Amino acid sequence: SGKYDFKNKIISLAKNLSLEGVAQIKDFKEDPYEVDKTDGYTGEKFSLQLFIDWNDNTSSRFYTEFKKDALAEEDGRQKNELELNLKVTSTLSSKAKGEFIRDTDRLDAGHGFKSRRGTFELSSDLSPRLFGQASIEHYSEWPEAPSEINRWTTEGKTTYKFTPNF
Repeated sequence: SGKYDFKNKIISLAKNLSLEGVAQIKDFKEDPYEVDKTDGYTGEKFSLQLFIDWNDNTSSRFYTEFKKDALAEEDGRQKNELELNLKVTSTLSSKAKGEFIRDTDRLDAGHGFKSRRGTFELSSDLSPRLFGQASIEHYSEWPEAPSEINRWTTEGKTTYKFTPNF
């Protein structure tokens, strides 16, 4: 446990800050009885996650990951996520999330794989027994490639609690 005085004014505004880092390395040894394309190569995965509570009503999360499969010609995949949670009132909350993935090992007509996902969500206790949630999401995959995917999704749901103790 330790405490550090951040001279950076933006970081010092955080009520709570948590940082998590993970490194995973896996060596694949050669097995003369069962040959595999990963034999003799090393797979790696490194991730870093930052949680920030700005105040009692606002929090954010940043996640970044680099993953390299145990293959001969592997450049690796990079993933980044950013999330912001805001409690607007005692009964209304919102969440915005963005996810970005890049993998140059997956190719389509010379284009490396890319995907982007953005989500916005509102949730509310409409009454003591009624809960509502609405969200909208935009997802795109393989931009500028022949197999491009681009879609919007909207979703709404409600939950009704019939008895207070059930």
